[in-house]
Amino acid sequence: MATVVMVSSFEVKPTRRGDHFGALTLNLGEKGAFAQVEAKMWDLDARISRGDHPPSAGDVIEIEYQANEYQGRLQWIIKSFRVLDGAEREGRLAQFSPPEQIDSEFYRARLEELIERTSAERVSGLLVRQIFDRSGFREAFYRSPAAFRHHQNYPGGLLEHTINVTSLALAMAESYASDTGPGLTFNSETLPIDRELLTAAGLLHDIGKVETYRLEPLPVTTDANSWEGHLAISYAVVRHEAVPLMETPPYESAGEELSKLFHCILSHHGTLEYGSPVTPACVEAFLLSQADLADARLADMAQGGIEALARDPSKRWLPRSLHFPTGVFIGDWPKPSE
Repeated sequence: MATVVMVSSFEVKPTRRGDHFGALTLNLGEKGAFAQVEAKMWDLDARISRGDHPPSAGDVIEIEYQANEYQGRLQWIIKSFRVLDGAEREGRLAQFSPPEQIDSEFYRARLEELIERTSAERVSGLLVRQIFDRSGFREAFYRSPAAFRHHQNYPGGLLEHTINVTSLALAMAESYASDTGPGLTFNSETLPIDRELLTAAGLLHDIGKVETYRLEPLPVTTDANSWEGHLAISYAVVRHEAVPLMETPPYESAGEELSKLFHCILSHHGTLEYGSPVTPACVEAFLLSQADLADARLADMAQGGIEALARDPSKRWLPRSLHFPTGVFIGDWPKPSE
């Protein structure tokens, strides 16, 4: 079969025989609901010796391929390829520009509501305002994807993920420590939660992604992602803004509040295995990490299911993956035609 795709990533890997193959991630563009497919390019050394130049991330290529299954996952074997350039490439780019998939008006309004739920009289609330009010920051934040390959990797994805995580963390806080009545308790004691600080941490936890991902037109990672990563950059931005406040009345006495805010950002991946340099050590940090995980995994399920059903309405299971080792059942999801 032949089709035109965009290369999301290309890696050279060794085979057991000692030669090399190309491992690719391909994006199917608009006609394939922007689904990503793993692909292999065998006999890479022979191709290079013949003068072929392997494709690079961002290339639009026309390929002949064979589709098969490997370890329960769809995989394409590339038989031949041709890199499109010049006017031919430009003419195809539009089909690989993902649309904004969110209700941007709703999410932008919700962002302003959440900012207002923090107090400018507290250092955490002041930091939220200083960072989001920086020249050009909101515009970049609105456009950014939340990931490269996985959850919410489309324009507006970072805004959506940030609002979802903050709202979910606050909903869990309300369940365990209600302002309006008895919440879920432990030994009849209400769990103390600093909601304003939790809100600030939710809004700031992923701001580094503005620097680690960009759209060209599909999501790509920047050098900053490889050198530092979004978690460290988020922490660095917040700390940089906080340092002058540490010596400014009345915020010079807010050291513990700042420490908790920094900790929430640094620990929001939950475990060392997932990239957090520290693990959650306070209630607010734990709620944030659980909300972050839940939104990312549910977004993966939603995107994966929608893409799979767009290709094959009879699909019943998403294949096994790192995060879902038994797969995900989608057999009772609405079909695209319904």
